Amino acid sequence: MQRKTTISVKNWNALVEMNCEAVRAGWAEAGVFATGIGPHVKPDGLLYIGQSAGPLGADVGSDYEQSRSIAASTRWMVERLHPNSLFWHMADDLDPTRRNLAWTNVCKMDKRGGGEPPRKYWPHLSSAHIAALHDEMDALQPRVLLFVTGSFAEHEIQELIRDRGYKHSAILLQDGVRQAFELKDSIAIVTRHPRGWRKDKRDRVVALVKENLSEPASAA
Repeated sequence: MQRKTTISVKNWNALVEMNCEAVRAGWAEAGVFATGIGPHVKPDGLLYIGQSAGPLGADVGSDYEQSRSIAASTRWMVERLHPNSLFWHMADDLDPTRRNLAWTNVCKMDKRGGGEPPRKYWPHLSSAHIAALHDEMDALQPRVLLFVTGSFAEHEIQELIRDRGYKHSAILLQDGVRQAFELKDSIAIVTRHPRGWRKDKRDRVVALVKENLSEPASAA
């Protein structure tokens, strides 16, 4: 699945305007992050979702032109243009080639030189960024949503998942899975960031994701 864009023009323009304002205010890196889309991504796949690009945001190549931003994120993901990272170790456990992955972040902009997402500014940013995430889900139609986001934007993520019709599931919960939701043959998992998380605990989440990706889709 190759797409020129995954976020609507309206919502992308809102993100660009928001980022320009934040850059003028002096706290944000210039550019808006867009979806990394592996060359073998198909519907019923995995959307791997982080907090924000963090301190590497400027290196990813985020741009004000969405197609260029998608190309930069995809290249960063597939060609491994980043230092050692537990976030990407977990991605490799899910797909060692990364060519079947779609990757995005809840927050599409980053603090200047920041090592974490812009929590201080999130209440002002959240509505536009969540609207963009809805667009990405509509465009990619993933079977599994994996939010590797910890406590960041937890309330907004839960609202987004429920707005899309997912229902909370106790059956899917395993050690390491913070929250799990189901919708027909799809699942949404909200879990902690891999940093400081034992690999055997992460592996339980990886196994749950792979199990659901391997199951045949139910008939409509």
